[in-house]
Amino acid sequence: QFNSLITGVSPQSKLLSVRVADKDRGVFYQDMADGIVWAATNKVKIINASIGVPQEISLAELLACQIKYSERDQPCDIKQAIKTLCYAVDIATQKGSLVVAAAGNDNINEKNYPAACDKEGAIAVGGTELFNDQRWTQVDGKHGSNFGDWASIAAPARAIISTMPLEILEVPSSERTCIDSVGIGAYDCKTGTSQAAPHVSGALAQILVRHPEWLKNKDLMDDAKRRLMVSA
Repeated sequence: QFNSLITGVSPQSKLLSVRVADKDRGVFYQDMADGIVWAATNKVKIINASIGVPQEISLAELLACQIKYSERDQPCDIKQAIKTLCYAVDIATQKGSLVVAAAGNDNINEKNYPAACDKEGAIAVGGTELFNDQRWTQVDGKHGSNFGDWASIAAPARAIISTMPLEILEVPSSERTCIDSVGIGAYDCKTGTSQAAPHVSGALAQILVRHPEWLKNKDLMDDAKRRLMVSA
């Protein structure tokens, strides 16, 4: 719970934040992979990755990446990035953790990693509209949930209430998208598969709240994942 106004999907669960982004919100794939492995090593059982690397990048994105990460080793090699991220997911899985990751927001049938790593390792979460099960898409068509047979499951992605106070973001009232009710209007909304993924992480956490004995058994952890997939 947050300030007694907002309750998450699994309020009984403990959260651990692992920082992988820099001060400008830029994320280097090796840092992302290190964060996944660090969490699993420290016995985090459900690792939510509302972040990712696309299967392909444009020339403009490649040049921007090379400038930003010029001092890093192989900074913009997409194949190396995917290999590194999926190896991190494999390590986390071997340690008994479940990795849940956002499918991406490019409104195309294109993989996003680590979401698209082997389905036995990661759960790829697509996004739906808020009040129905239709795939989330923006009116302009430029943004929306990525999709494809590699995606595992979907959850609400549009206008999800966050715990970020609007006064911190200095968002004018005319631009607020949250439903203004019982104080909820004081918090910002976010849209995208980064918001969908935590719904799935929370649902998994709820299963484990009911069956805490499963936490010490990798096979039972996998069973928790299967139960969620077949019942969603």
